[in-house]
Amino acid sequence: SQAEAVIDLVQSRTEQSLKIATNNLKGNIKNEIYRLKDNILEITVELEALVDFVEEDLHITPHKDLIRKTGGVIEEIEKLIENEKRGEIIKHGLKVAIVGKPNVGKSSILNLLSRKDKALVTEIPGTTRDAIEEILYVEGTPLILVDTAGIRQTKDKIEKIGVERSIKHIDEAELMTIHLILKR
Repeated sequence: SQAEAVIDLVQSRTEQSLKIATNNLKGNIKNEIYRLKDNILEITVELEALVDFVEEDLHITPHKDLIRKTGGVIEEIEKLIENEKRGEIIKHGLKVAIVGKPNVGKSSILNLLSRKDKALVTEIPGTTRDAIEEILYVEGTPLILVDTAGIRQTKDKIEKIGVERSIKHIDEAELMTIHLILKR
């Protein structure tokens, strides 16, 4: 985790990702894993004592206490995994695919949110044929907006490739915004 933290430190794009990399470089995750390992080892020793010395007149940790301790370790591991997932989103961003039929305003939304004239906008259906990406930072988290080609049946070879790529972006996206036909 510390070796990966060096790479993350160099590649940090936001203050939040820099903080995560710095904490990992200090060994925070490593220390947490060692602490959990020690807890698991302690539970294992207590379980072995329970089995090995059942007939002896020794103080043995009751089953309920072992179950509670085990549940606590499981909760901490789940929390560690959830924090790692959040950290990955902060480091690499959250991919949002803007999908829908042609001419429903997908490119206009990308331009509006990015405050740039990034995507071509015309009244001609099928103008966007390849994905256009723009990165926005929302509270320190990179949001990767992907304007995709309008999804429809088409005989146009190039537009068909664009539709196939749109479907691929849908599969890769963590979030998706769908725009239906907007009529005024």
